Amino acid sequence: MSEPILKDVHKTGEPGVYYREHPTRKNGVKFDRQWIIRQTLGGVQRVSVVGWMSEGHLIGDAMNKAAEYKSNHKWNQQNPDKPRRPICRQDEDDAAALLAAQIERQRKQEAFENVTFADFFNDSYLPIQHSNKKKSIGREQVLFKYHLEPVIGNLTFKQIQSLHIERIKKNMVNKGQSPRHIQYALAVARQIWTTAVKARVTNLQNPIKEVKSPKVNNKKDRFFTYEEEALYLDELAKRSPITHDMAVMSLDTGARWSELAKLQWQHVNLTAETVRLIDTKAGDDRTLHLATNRVRAMLQLRYDERQSDFVFPATDGGQQEQVNRVSYRVIKELGFNTGKDRKHWLSFHSCRHTCASRLAMAGVPLYTIKDVLGHHTIKTTERYAHLLPSASREALELLERTTGDNTIPLHRQIEKTSS
Repeated sequence: MSEPILKDVHKTGEPGVYYREHPTRKNGVKFDRQWIIRQTLGGVQRVSVVGWMSEGHLIGDAMNKAAEYKSNHKWNQQNPDKPRRPICRQDEDDAAALLAAQIERQRKQEAFENVTFADFFNDSYLPIQHSNKKKSIGREQVLFKYHLEPVIGNLTFKQIQSLHIERIKKNMVNKGQSPRHIQYALAVARQIWTTAVKARVTNLQNPIKEVKSPKVNNKKDRFFTYEEEALYLDELAKRSPITHDMAVMSLDTGARWSELAKLQWQHVNLTAETVRLIDTKAGDDRTLHLATNRVRAMLQLRYDERQSDFVFPATDGGQQEQVNRVSYRVIKELGFNTGKDRKHWLSFHSCRHTCASRLAMAGVPLYTIKDVLGHHTIKTTERYAHLLPSASREALELLERTTGDNTIPLHRQIEKTSS
């Protein structure tokens, strides 16, 4: 309550106690009176409204309150290291508001303590992530349903301990889940907990941090041999020319499928022989050099026959949303992955890894590959040579083939020989 302006007040004869009469309202036969305290404490004049007589406040109440404020001021001076006592009505109002806020926080905290991990995931976490991570939210829901929820879904945050997280990890190992999959599940659980802390649902230490994630060997020793590449591209050319051309582009530039899927002609400069990738997975833009004859010829032919703003459009002319299943079927039918451990399976993404691996095999120094791929440290290049390439023309020219008619893409050669 702000301090009132002292107008039309009258002395009562008691030290520091004043009153104001209501202009119309009466209390009995006399006009209603409002008791006011005015004191100078600590060199500051402090004004406090006690209340109206019609509300039951008497002059004695004002006198007692004035004496209390004065006594509190003296106590505050004598005990500067202790909690301050109120010396005016404003102090009392502030203290009451603070207490009410503390009670409300405690009430909310008690309510939060009954929120289960599953309740928070479904009611709070998912709505937030639907707007922030649309692409990965489906995977997180699957991981939660099959691995997290059975163990900690019905537990409150206060009940969850590191042993529960260890149980999740053990269950996933028993189910034959890969270290990478387990690592991702723990990361999702950790992110849910962090979000709960930010939402003030819990202030407890995250027990997931106490559990070690399984070590993941991200080195990929498997990539397309030249023979496998030829067979793979041959079949793709017959079944899906667009997928074939995307594979060629990935093999010769190291671009991701997702980057190629959203590539538009406005970002292709055939004269300068460059392609600008916009908003890549790394969060930045990147320039690719078209350093091989076959990729330049392929893009020129696609440009001459273009019917969409996208370089590799979907059947309706829009952007492709997922890798064409024909790539998976071709690799399966060719038997490339038969008898191989799953982590060594070939896929469309192996085109990207093949590009980086061949640079290393061609004798390009690791530090040069590091710069080509855009890695921050050489350690990253050693473990993730298939990730984040930022194409360097000089390095990619080493990928130029010397066999066959490299000026015409393979599926065009097939069309040419069959006609």
